[in-house]
Amino acid sequence: MGDPKKQRKKFDPPRFPWQIDALDAELKLLGQYGLRNKREIWRHKTLLSKYRGIGRSLLGMSAEERKKQEKQLLDRLHRLGILPEEAALDDVLDLTLEDILERRLQTLVFQRGLAQSIQ
Repeated sequence: MGDPKKQRKKFDPPRFPWQIDALDAELKLLGQYGLRNKREIWRHKTLLSKYRGIGRSLLGMSAEERKKQEKQLLDRLHRLGILPEEAALDDVLDLTLEDILERRLQTLVFQRGLAQSIQ
């Protein structure tokens, strides 16, 4: 058997973690979505930037290759419940962190009234 894969970080920390605007925005998201720590925010930001980066790279591709990969990306985001089925590539570029955080189980349970608090 082979060696296990090296575990890597699933997030990129902010380059300037001491900026007051970023700190306030992160703190607001922590309370609003019941996140445990800022690493969870950074993980979702990294995921969002990955999807948006793929969307930007698709804009520069040839038509036939772009169409195939665009369908794969949109299907993936639809399966995750982030985008509706009739979404376009522009919708991928317009995604925000709140769109990702709204799909967390913790948020969905609270919004449907199955929990007393977001925590």
